[in-house]
Order: sequence, then structure tokens, then C-alpha cells
Amino acid sequence: MKYSHAFIRKILIPLLKDFNPQIVQRLSDTARILRDEIGHDSEYSSEPLTIAGLKDLPEAELNRTLRGWIAANRGHLRQIELQHIDSVRRLINSRKSGKTIELPGGDTVVKGDGKLVFNKNNVEKSTPGA
Repeated sequence: MKYSHAFIRKILIPLLKDFNPQIVQRLSDTARILRDEIGHDSEYSSEPLTIAGLKDLPEAELNRTLRGWIAANRGHLRQIELQHIDSVRRLINSRKSGKTIELPGGDTVVKGDGKLVFNKNNVEKSTPGA
């Protein structure tokens, strides 16, 4: 079935907004990420990233690098949204060292000594009565 732009804009999007008021932003973020990712499936290291090398990267390449680095450290990108990548990008451009960004699941990215360091949340959930 073929849908017109008018149908999507006037009927489908308002209906989806009932489920998620931020659907337009989420779709925009997803399209941006997919556009950046097409054709880029390189392996990424989990080693700390040198900030000086990141500052000169074009936005799309920086986003790819950060997503790949986070995935290499976490093992996945579940719950990582564009806002998290943007926060790490702001951290890169911050003048202060020692700043921290918290990611979903309690993992953190810390800026220090000219590098970004990923710290995995290794807290195990305890079971009651254990």
C-alpha cells in the first residue's frame, strides 16, 4: 500500500504523537544516525580516546566514532540516544578536565588528561536475602 505525504503528515504522525509526544524528534534523530552510519561498519577499540584527535573530525565521523567506541565498551548501544552522543561531544569541547557524563545503565564517560575514558558500571544487582 502506498501512502502519501499528506496522509503521513495529517493522520499518521498525529496518531503516533499520542503514543510518543517526541516522535518527530526521535524519527529525525534516527534518520540522522542512519544517514551518518550508511556504509560505515568499522571495528572500534574500547581504549580511551584522545580528545585532540576528536576535535578535528567532521560531525558525522565524530558521531560514528563515539557510537562505535561506546558500543565497543558496553557491548551494545541499547538505550543510547542522540542526546547521549551530543553530551559526550559537549564534553569533548569543554575546557574543564574531570567532567563526567553518565550513560544509561550507570556507565560513565570521563574527560581527563586529554582523553575520554569509559567506566563500565560493574555493580551487580543483589538478590533479597542473599
